[in-house]
Amino acid sequence: MTYRRKDAYYRRARAAGYRARSAYKLSQLDSRFRLLRRGDLVVDLGAWPGGWLQVALEAVGPHGRVVGVDLVAIDPLPSPNLRLVGGDVRDTSTWRAVLEHLGRPADVVLSDLAPKLSGIRETDEARSSELVTAVLEMLPTVLRVGRAAPPLRGVPNHATRGHPEGIGRGVWGRTRLPRSPRVVKGVR
Repeated sequence: MTYRRKDAYYRRARAAGYRARSAYKLSQLDSRFRLLRRGDLVVDLGAWPGGWLQVALEAVGPHGRVVGVDLVAIDPLPSPNLRLVGGDVRDTSTWRAVLEHLGRPADVVLSDLAPKLSGIRETDEARSSELVTAVLEMLPTVLRVGRAAPPLRGVPNHATRGHPEGIGRGVWGRTRLPRSPRVVKGVR
């Protein structure tokens, strides 16, 4: 017997042609924080199955570029300004391929990375922290200078210690930090 998801976002995503219901999560974040703009260069980390890629492509238009990165092979989307990179974010060759496709550092880096879960809490947390640390180490190279995002829940404090404010909090991009950083509730 297979599980059938019946929530409204799942049905709505299927009807709209999105690959995942999480496309609406990014769409809502974008409408609230204006993360994605026409002509932007965007990197989507943990891009499988491609719902966030679809939203990013719609937002950046024909003059922007989107690069999706994942260990899992992503079915191609019919878009000339999309590149898919199969690789691990902990591997520098993956980041070289991303920069090669973009031509310059990205305006926005989206991350929905998750490790393969083992069911052992400590192991899963360690793997998650390892992914966050790998991304944080490469952000200064991959993300255009002057970009930051409001702090978001879901990333352990020790993973962001010693990094610039606004880095390592889930979604990185164009939004400027308010004078006193606030936590965006309900966003993981």
